[in-house]
Amino acid sequence: MFKYGLSDMVSQALDLPPYVLGWLAWLVAVTVIAPIFFIRHREARVVLYWQAANAAFGLALWSVVGLVRLLSLSHVLFWTPAVIYLSQHRPERRQTLFDTWVYLALISMGISLALDVVELVRYASGARELLGGYSL
Repeated sequence: MFKYGLSDMVSQALDLPPYVLGWLAWLVAVTVIAPIFFIRHREARVVLYWQAANAAFGLALWSVVGLVRLLSLSHVLFWTPAVIYLSQHRPERRQTLFDTWVYLALISMGISLALDVVELVRYASGARELLGGYSL
């Protein structure tokens, strides 16, 4: 069932261009690391819960199909509810660091979701090769 192990996943990820790795690092910072600092806020816990589900599903899918555009499905499935929740519970003004984080998370996840939809369309159109060195 599982075709790719952890060493395969690391190797595939490191083959991505630096700007993609940078973007992924930013998303981890915004959706995993930053929410830990705001854990007393429900919004941060919601993002962490959805990100945990995203990671579990995404890693399981990756182990089966490899680093292909289909992995975008994980963000679409699990970040869409998080973005909807955050957009409904965003602060009126950006007065605190937490408020700023909410807006950064919304913007970052929103951009990612737009790119993910494009990648899913590309996958559905036949672009199913392993990624590495590809351009957006």
